[in-house]
Amino acid sequence: MLALALADVYPLGYCRGYWAKGRWSSPMSWRASHEVGLVQHAESRTDLAKNPMSGTKPWLLVNAVATAKRATITTREQGEDWFRTVVGQPPATTYVPPEDQADQAPMDFGLSALLPGEDAALALSARRETVQWAMYPTATVSDVDSVARFPAIGEFPPVLDRFATAMRRWLAAISTEPLKGMGIRAVLAQVVEGDSQNDALALFARYLKGMVVIDEKNSCDFQYHINFPCESSSLEPARSQLNRLSLWRIGIVSPRAALLAAGLVPDEETPDRLFAATAEIHVGTQPSWSGTIKDTVALLDEMLAHVRAIAEHGPKGTKS
Repeated sequence: MLALALADVYPLGYCRGYWAKGRWSSPMSWRASHEVGLVQHAESRTDLAKNPMSGTKPWLLVNAVATAKRATITTREQGEDWFRTVVGQPPATTYVPPEDQADQAPMDFGLSALLPGEDAALALSARRETVQWAMYPTATVSDVDSVARFPAIGEFPPVLDRFATAMRRWLAAISTEPLKGMGIRAVLAQVVEGDSQNDALALFARYLKGMVVIDEKNSCDFQYHINFPCESSSLEPARSQLNRLSLWRIGIVSPRAALLAAGLVPDEETPDRLFAATAEIHVGTQPSWSGTIKDTVALLDEMLAHVRAIAEHGPKGTKS
């Protein structure tokens, strides 16, 4: 049975988790095994800007989620029609919560199916007026240097572009309907080749240069969360802003445990422990925004451009 993905969204475009195989999971398929270190903004022995990198590998896309808020509640029949339009086939799996759990369930219904030609599945879920599409891995892929194997869809940004193509089909199908908000989330990962915290810290030097310092001796993992809102050309009234949140983490990951949690069988070469750098990027309309989306496809493309820019240049999305 395929996993059904659903994000708990607050604010719109900021996903805190997803529904998979009958349980609630965090956005990441792994968890850190050490305490999160304290991020310091003023005083520290180690400045990330002083840890130069020789280069970075391409990000892997772990999962992608698109969220939209409609003016009306979505029915399962509507969802099934949309699914056929977007995927080209009916859903392989349907989830509807039991009647006695409907009020507490994270979704009113969920649909999913494997994507032809991808090591991924696409899921559609709805809760009241909120609709969510999620693309998530169904197999393992190796990173570009064969350092590790862990659940991911493939290399970013090509896989995200294919997800965007599917979302444009859906937006075309509802083109006459005004939406009250939209958001995109992409979870990216890079596994470092070394087996030390310093190797993992160095990986973020390019992205967080001059923004963060960390007490290297007294912290185990790294976490940095920031929002750089910006004006949108696709929203009215003028000067309406999009949230651009990003969560940057360095921690110990267990590819073996992640595969087992996903219902997959690790092989002998799957490592038990590695350091990884992850970027969880959320771009979307702000919770307080009330206005008009001039062109939903243009807004989607604008949000995707911000995701790519943040993945390339860091939280501000521009070269420092």
